[in-house]
Amino acid sequence: MKVKLGYHLCLVCLFFIVFSGCAKTGPSASIPMATPTAKLIESNWAEFSSYFTSDVGRIEYSFQYPAEWYIYPGSTRSIPGLEDETFIQSFPKENSNTEYQPPDSIRLKIYALPCAITQEGCDVSSIDTIPITESMEGTKTIQYLAGNTVWTVFLYTENYRFMMQGYLKGEYNESSEQIRLLDKIASTIKIK
Repeated sequence: MKVKLGYHLCLVCLFFIVFSGCAKTGPSASIPMATPTAKLIESNWAEFSSYFTSDVGRIEYSFQYPAEWYIYPGSTRSIPGLEDETFIQSFPKENSNTEYQPPDSIRLKIYALPCAITQEGCDVSSIDTIPITESMEGTKTIQYLAGNTVWTVFLYTENYRFMMQGYLKGEYNESSEQIRLLDKIASTIKIK
Protein backbone atom coordinates (compact mmCIF):
# COMPACT_ATOMS: atom_id res chain seq x y z
CA MET A 1 0.00 0.00 0.00
CA LYS A 2 2.86 2.39 0.83
CA VAL A 3 4.48 1.62 -2.53
CA LYS A 4 1.23 2.36 -4.45
CA LEU A 5 0.70 5.60 -2.51
CA GLY A 6 4.30 6.68 -3.18
CA TYR A 7 3.87 5.78 -6.85
CA HIS A 8 0.68 7.86 -7.18
CA LEU A 9 2.25 10.76 -5.28
CA CYS A 10 5.20 10.71 -7.70
CA LEU A 11 2.83 10.74 -10.68
CA VAL A 12 0.87 13.70 -9.25
CA CYS A 13 4.13 15.62 -8.61
CA LEU A 14 5.38 14.86 -12.11
CA PHE A 15 2.05 16.02 -13.56
CA PHE A 16 2.32 19.36 -11.74
CA ILE A 17 5.98 19.84 -12.71
CA VAL A 18 5.34 19.17 -16.41
CA PHE A 19 2.20 21.27 -16.74
CA SER A 20 3.08 24.11 -14.38
CA GLY A 21 4.86 25.93 -17.23
CA CYS A 22 1.66 25.86 -19.29
CA ALA A 23 -0.51 27.66 -16.76
CA LYS A 24 -1.53 31.22 -17.52
CA THR A 25 -0.09 33.75 -15.16
CA GLY A 26 -0.66 37.43 -14.61
CA PRO A 27 1.52 40.09 -16.20
CA SER A 28 5.15 39.93 -15.22
CA ALA A 29 8.04 42.33 -15.50
CA SER A 30 10.05 42.00 -18.70
CA ILE A 31 13.71 41.22 -18.13
CA PRO A 32 15.97 42.61 -20.84
CA MET A 33 18.05 39.87 -22.42
CA ALA A 34 21.12 40.22 -24.58
CA THR A 35 20.27 39.32 -28.15
CA PRO A 36 23.07 38.06 -30.35
CA THR A 37 23.31 39.97 -33.60
CA ALA A 38 24.98 38.96 -36.81
CA LYS A 39 25.78 41.02 -39.86
CA LEU A 40 23.40 39.88 -42.55
CA ILE A 41 25.11 38.83 -45.73
CA GLU A 42 22.83 39.14 -48.72
CA SER A 43 22.52 35.73 -50.36
CA ASN A 44 22.58 37.28 -53.84
CA TRP A 45 25.63 39.48 -53.19
CA ALA A 46 29.26 38.85 -54.07
CA GLU A 47 32.42 39.93 -52.27
CA PHE A 48 35.20 41.98 -53.82
CA SER A 49 38.63 42.11 -52.20
CA SER A 50 41.84 43.77 -53.25
CA TYR A 51 44.61 45.98 -51.90
CA PHE A 52 46.48 49.24 -52.47
CA THR A 53 50.21 49.78 -52.15
CA SER A 54 52.36 52.89 -52.12
CA ASP A 55 55.57 54.08 -50.51
CA VAL A 56 53.75 54.10 -47.14
CA GLY A 57 52.82 50.41 -47.25
CA ARG A 58 49.86 48.25 -48.13
CA ILE A 59 46.20 48.08 -47.11
CA GLU A 60 43.81 45.26 -47.91
CA TYR A 61 40.08 45.78 -48.23
CA SER A 62 36.91 43.91 -49.06
CA PHE A 63 33.22 44.68 -49.36
CA GLN A 64 30.01 43.13 -50.66
CA TYR A 65 27.96 44.26 -53.65
CA PRO A 66 25.04 42.94 -55.74
CA ALA A 67 26.31 39.90 -57.66
CA GLU A 68 24.78 40.99 -60.97
CA TRP A 69 26.94 44.15 -61.08
CA TYR A 70 30.02 44.51 -63.31
CA ILE A 71 33.62 44.86 -62.05
CA TYR A 72 36.29 46.87 -63.85
CA PRO A 73 39.48 46.51 -61.79
CA GLY A 74 41.93 49.38 -61.69
CA SER A 75 45.49 49.63 -60.50
CA THR A 76 46.39 48.45 -57.01
CA ARG A 77 49.27 50.93 -56.91
CA SER A 78 48.29 54.23 -55.32
CA ILE A 79 50.09 56.88 -57.36
CA PRO A 80 48.83 60.41 -56.69
CA GLY A 81 47.76 62.13 -59.88
CA LEU A 82 47.80 58.89 -61.87
CA GLU A 83 44.77 57.24 -60.29
CA ASP A 84 43.37 54.23 -62.11
CA GLU A 85 40.32 53.53 -59.96
CA THR A 86 38.43 50.28 -59.70
CA PHE A 87 34.81 50.59 -60.83
CA ILE A 88 31.93 48.38 -59.77
CA GLN A 89 28.71 49.33 -61.47
CA SER A 90 25.16 48.21 -62.10
CA PHE A 91 25.55 48.37 -65.90
CA PRO A 92 28.10 47.14 -68.47
CA LYS A 93 30.56 49.56 -70.08
CA GLU A 94 29.83 50.65 -73.62
CA ASN A 95 32.76 49.77 -75.89
CA SER A 96 33.22 53.21 -77.41
CA ASN A 97 32.02 55.41 -74.53
CA THR A 98 33.37 54.44 -71.11
CA GLU A 99 31.79 57.50 -69.48
CA TYR A 100 28.19 56.75 -70.53
CA GLN A 101 25.88 56.00 -67.61
CA PRO A 102 22.22 55.09 -68.13
CA PRO A 103 19.43 56.47 -65.92
CA ASP A 104 18.66 54.61 -62.66
CA SER A 105 22.15 53.12 -62.57
CA ILE A 106 25.06 53.28 -60.12
CA ARG A 107 28.77 53.63 -60.84
CA LEU A 108 30.94 53.07 -57.76
CA LYS A 109 34.58 54.20 -57.86
CA ILE A 110 37.09 52.79 -55.32
CA TYR A 111 40.49 54.27 -54.57
CA ALA A 112 42.91 54.98 -51.73
CA LEU A 113 45.51 57.70 -51.28
CA PRO A 114 48.23 58.03 -48.66
CA CYS A 115 46.86 60.26 -45.88
CA ALA A 116 49.97 62.43 -45.95
CA ILE A 117 49.01 63.87 -49.35
CA THR A 118 45.31 64.41 -48.65
CA GLN A 119 44.02 67.81 -47.57
CA GLU A 120 42.95 66.60 -44.12
CA GLY A 121 46.01 64.40 -43.53
CA CYS A 122 46.04 61.32 -41.30
CA ASP A 123 44.84 63.09 -38.14
CA VAL A 124 41.07 63.26 -38.47
CA SER A 125 40.38 64.30 -34.88
CA SER A 126 39.15 67.70 -36.11
CA ILE A 127 36.76 66.13 -38.66
CA ASP A 128 33.19 65.17 -37.78
CA THR A 129 33.01 61.44 -38.45
CA ILE A 130 30.05 59.07 -38.45
CA PRO A 131 29.83 55.28 -38.15
CA ILE A 132 30.13 53.76 -41.62
CA THR A 133 30.62 50.13 -40.56
CA GLU A 134 30.27 48.42 -37.19
CA SER A 135 33.94 49.06 -36.46
CA MET A 136 34.94 52.04 -38.65
CA GLU A 137 34.06 55.71 -38.71
CA GLY A 138 34.52 58.07 -41.60
CA THR A 139 32.84 60.87 -43.51
CA LYS A 140 29.97 60.77 -45.96
CA THR A 141 28.85 63.52 -48.32
CA ILE A 142 26.13 63.71 -50.95
CA GLN A 143 26.39 66.45 -53.57
CA TYR A 144 24.61 67.39 -56.77
CA LEU A 145 27.18 68.11 -59.48
CA ALA A 146 26.54 68.66 -63.19
CA GLY A 147 23.36 66.60 -63.40
CA ASN A 148 24.57 63.81 -61.11
CA THR A 149 24.24 62.95 -57.46
CA VAL A 150 27.67 62.12 -56.08
CA TRP A 151 27.79 60.01 -52.90
CA THR A 152 31.24 59.90 -51.26
CA VAL A 153 32.52 57.93 -48.27
CA PHE A 154 36.03 58.34 -46.85
CA LEU A 155 37.44 55.88 -44.32
CA TYR A 156 40.76 56.53 -42.64
CA THR A 157 43.47 54.09 -41.64
CA GLU A 158 46.84 54.90 -40.16
CA ASN A 159 48.38 55.61 -43.57
CA TYR A 160 45.54 55.76 -46.11
CA ARG A 161 42.30 57.53 -46.90
CA PHE A 162 40.08 54.88 -48.53
CA MET A 163 37.40 56.25 -50.84
CA MET A 164 34.17 54.95 -52.33
CA GLN A 165 32.42 57.37 -54.65
CA GLY A 166 29.03 56.58 -56.14
CA TYR A 167 27.66 58.36 -59.21
CA LEU A 168 23.90 58.45 -59.79
CA LYS A 169 22.05 60.14 -62.64
CA GLY A 170 19.68 62.88 -61.53
CA GLU A 171 19.01 64.72 -58.31
CA TYR A 172 19.19 63.41 -54.75
CA ASN A 173 15.41 63.14 -54.31
CA GLU A 174 15.30 60.88 -57.39
CA SER A 175 18.05 58.64 -56.00
CA SER A 176 17.06 57.83 -52.42
CA GLU A 177 16.73 54.08 -53.05
CA GLN A 178 20.12 53.95 -54.77
CA ILE A 179 21.71 55.94 -51.93
CA ARG A 180 20.35 53.41 -49.42
CA LEU A 181 21.94 50.65 -51.51
CA LEU A 182 25.30 52.48 -51.52
CA ASP A 183 25.06 52.92 -47.73
CA LYS A 184 24.43 49.19 -47.41
CA ILE A 185 27.47 48.39 -49.57
CA ALA A 186 29.60 50.76 -47.47
CA SER A 187 28.45 49.05 -44.27
CA THR A 188 30.17 45.83 -45.44
CA ILE A 189 33.65 47.37 -45.93
CA LYS A 190 36.53 45.70 -44.10
CA ILE A 191 39.99 47.28 -44.17
CA LYS A 192 43.17 45.84 -42.70
